[in-house]
Amino acid sequence: MATSCAAWPEAAASAPTPPSSEATRSSNAAVVGLDLSLKTYAGASPVRAAAHGRLLDDLRALLHASLRWAREVPLPITGDQRAWDGMVIGRGWRFGIEAEMAARDAQALVRRINLKMRDGGVDGVLLLLRDTHRSRTFVRAARPELETTFSASPREVFASLRAGRCPSGSAILVVPYRPAAGRSRAGGARLVGRDLGPARMPALRPEPILGVSRR
Repeated sequence: MATSCAAWPEAAASAPTPPSSEATRSSNAAVVGLDLSLKTYAGASPVRAAAHGRLLDDLRALLHASLRWAREVPLPITGDQRAWDGMVIGRGWRFGIEAEMAARDAQALVRRINLKMRDGGVDGVLLLLRDTHRSRTFVRAARPELETTFSASPREVFASLRAGRCPSGSAILVVPYRPAAGRSRAGGARLVGRDLGPARMPALRPEPILGVSRR
């Protein structure tokens, strides 16, 4: 008896799924003269992912209300798996956001970001670092590599974002911790300013710890 088209999806759904394992895949690959290669990758730590998200949120809290904000924005290339951690979008401009929790290799970091900037259809990139001793040490040590890409004044970029204007160029922004409402933060990175909400710009400390610009 012929199977009707209407009945086919149910029949297909009820068909048993053939077993699959590494041994089976290896055997199948050997039939056509191939060796099976498997790799495992460490997943994102929930604690690290949460800290990464807070860093992005703390920058967002400093933006002017007229600016649009997006998270995990894919590059405009079909099949490309890369994405911006965030994006700030104004009238006629947009900047990609990259947040680094433990920056180490400056050359690799700059190379990766330059490739994304080339392919990502953005006007510039803002590299976010948390305001810690480790971040400040990294920026000072890697200044020659970083300043080729991140040449805009962090102070001016912060001011532009607060005012809703297009930043003058790519920059490194060292973002302070934002305390929970009604609480002050003890220890760790020293806070910059009293109010880190969107309505007020933090009082910035001397520029060397905010980025690579010498202006």
